[in-house]
Amino acid sequence: MTYLLDANTYIQAKSLHYRMHIVPGFWEWLDLQFGVGQVGSIRSVYDELAAGGDELSEWVRLRRHQFFAVDEEATQAVFADIADHVATHSSYQEPHVSSFLAGADPWLVAKAKAIGAKVGFGGGVRPLSSLRQRARLSPLKGLTRGRGVVVICAAVPCSSLFARTLHESARDRQRRLYRFPHRQASAGAGR
Repeated sequence: MTYLLDANTYIQAKSLHYRMHIVPGFWEWLDLQFGVGQVGSIRSVYDELAAGGDELSEWVRLRRHQFFAVDEEATQAVFADIADHVATHSSYQEPHVSSFLAGADPWLVAKAKAIGAKVGFGGGVRPLSSLRQRARLSPLKGLTRGRGVVVICAAVPCSSLFARTLHESARDRQRRLYRFPHRQASAGAGR
């Protein structure tokens, strides 16, 4: 697994550049990337998205298998370390500690550490203007630095991987189209 995506990654894709009815290829591509082990997420992200009551929640409900459980021992051990770090660090205060630990973000970091993945956060594309955003992302910086987990803006790898896949597909189609007539012409010329 290369990338574990947070809920905002899916929500922003649906709401901004990859609207489901306009760019269905992006959503098909996400399915393909899950199939080859490039992209996934965790069950708490699934729960958040499935409760949405929109086209994204319908899409997500059909793909529960793409959202991994976090109940295995390795993830639990990393999460315990994260919870201890956040609860005892002087920079993090209530109620932000409790709300952070109750959300999906520390579980994404724990799962990423356990399986060697990168964490893609959709929130990385906007400035940290609100207290809620600062409270959400501040612990992530401290959590990921010493734990060998890379946190990235998910829009970057998703967009670039999707664009590269489209380019490769178009190039392959073009090669097939141009090769086929040449073969026919050369086969007919030898008669």
